[in-house]
Amino acid sequence: MDVARKLLILARLCGYHMELEDIKLESLVPKKAQTGGKELLMPALEESESVYRELYEKAQVEGGKLYYQAKLTPDSATIGIRIAPQGDPFASLSGSDNMIVFRTARYNSRPLVVQGPGAGADVTAAGILADILRVIQ
Repeated sequence: MDVARKLLILARLCGYHMELEDIKLESLVPKKAQTGGKELLMPALEESESVYRELYEKAQVEGGKLYYQAKLTPDSATIGIRIAPQGDPFASLSGSDNMIVFRTARYNSRPLVVQGPGAGADVTAAGILADILRVIQ
């Protein structure tokens, strides 16, 4: 949900009229564990391990890297696990780093990349907003 809130902030700053419910979210937490207590989390994660292992192995075979991506376009807002191929800006992410990649008419083949350490929701949202306002000015 932290990623969804950050994406919502960016969407609104870009002028999109969007609500949290408009974002298609692939959660890292299995559905079984989302509504139950903490005692359901570990068994649900163990059940879904094969799905994540398969994605990881696919990324390895393709020479890519798994990452959790929020993507905003004029038509949609989505969040989920993706494979970043070699050379993709997201393939360079490590640890808890966050990255925003701007692909525009001018920054398409070589996008504008803003990268830095992740933080809590309030700190991250304030930092992103400050960076965007600075770029606009």
